[in-house]
Amino acid sequence: MRLGLRLAWASVLLGAIWVGDVIAAPLPLPPSIVPAPIENAGGARLLKLDRLVFRLRDGQVWGTSGTWLFCDVAPRSLYWKAEEQDWDLSRFSAILNEEAARLGLPIEGDNLFEASRPADSLLLGAAVDNVETRLCVLEPADRAYSFRGEMILAIEWQIYDPLQRRLVSRVKTRAGFRLHLGYEDGIDRLLHGAFRENALALLADDDFRQQVLTDPGTPHSVAQQWPPLRLTASGVQPRPPAAAAQSAVSVLSDAGHGSGFLVSSNGEILTNAHVVGRSKYVKVRWTDGTEALGEVVRSDPRRDVALIKIAPPEGRAPLRLEQSPPQAGEDVYAVGTPLDEAFEGTITRGIVSATRVTDGLRFIQSDVTVNPGNSGGPLVNSRGQVIAITVASFQPGRTPTGINLFIPIADALSALNIQVRD
Repeated sequence: MRLGLRLAWASVLLGAIWVGDVIAAPLPLPPSIVPAPIENAGGARLLKLDRLVFRLRDGQVWGTSGTWLFCDVAPRSLYWKAEEQDWDLSRFSAILNEEAARLGLPIEGDNLFEASRPADSLLLGAAVDNVETRLCVLEPADRAYSFRGEMILAIEWQIYDPLQRRLVSRVKTRAGFRLHLGYEDGIDRLLHGAFRENALALLADDDFRQQVLTDPGTPHSVAQQWPPLRLTASGVQPRPPAAAAQSAVSVLSDAGHGSGFLVSSNGEILTNAHVVGRSKYVKVRWTDGTEALGEVVRSDPRRDVALIKIAPPEGRAPLRLEQSPPQAGEDVYAVGTPLDEAFEGTITRGIVSATRVTDGLRFIQSDVTVNPGNSGGPLVNSRGQVIAITVASFQPGRTPTGINLFIPIADALSALNIQVRD
């Protein structure tokens, strides 16, 4: 248990600053929240606590401490000590899972196949914005310190949907916990108890429940049923894979940068939905450095594809599309802007490894090297025809594995209800 303090509590308490002859009353705790039962909870989304961070600034007062019998007389201030360390989420995850299970919600660990179904999970991030604490400390000469008191946490919960590749909700809670008896691990107990009370408040939140009960197999509110759109790719001829870079672009939006490629003579560009994010307008940059303003005219977060419209570009030929499924072992080439905008037009080579189906969505798997920034770029065959769009790379611990996923071009066009004709 760190709580940002390097908790050598003897030195912390002895080094704390007196605030004067002040009497501080016990902290009044917010009312506890008991979540109502959830109907059809068994069909809810899987929950996974993905990260926990504390947003307190270094030196911020996070509580007071006093001696066991005179806890509220002349209390001492406790100052936050920031640490650049990751938190062990195991205990916090267990608390969230315990309370979710009481409501019948599916939890991480009770699905033997969850490792192959990552998009089923809603990922939770807990950002602790404030800590209020009152500690009463027993300092015996012959035993370890004991702690009792109260702790209140103010948490912003961020809910991330991997299917939409975006935050779908933010929920703020404030709840606390009291220890009447003293324990050597009293600070841990206070922290975990306050976290549990906040988790209960989250599980009772209406917006959170709506997200949890949303069927991942159905379109979300941001998805649309697009009317048919026919695009023209006049004069498109097969060409070497290296020439595909001339029709590839970097896409710059409020979500960062990614890649895309020209699919029509009128200036339509395909990319990923998570590349454009919520931007209505994006910047499109060609490999020669020229730029254009693009409007996001269609987007399907579930299939993770989007269509950008720019003014018809002069001297730019759209890429030819091949909607037939590729064969395993076939040579393929990925084109895009990996890692940094300076690497635009990068081409890498690999083979088709397999075709996968996850959550009802088809993906082409390949060992061709891709990195963040390649998203939205084309995967072309040896004839320079686009067979898929780059979407994901499996990199546990940020280590490339050669397992990368691509959206079949036929599925991308279908999701946006697009037909391309020569």
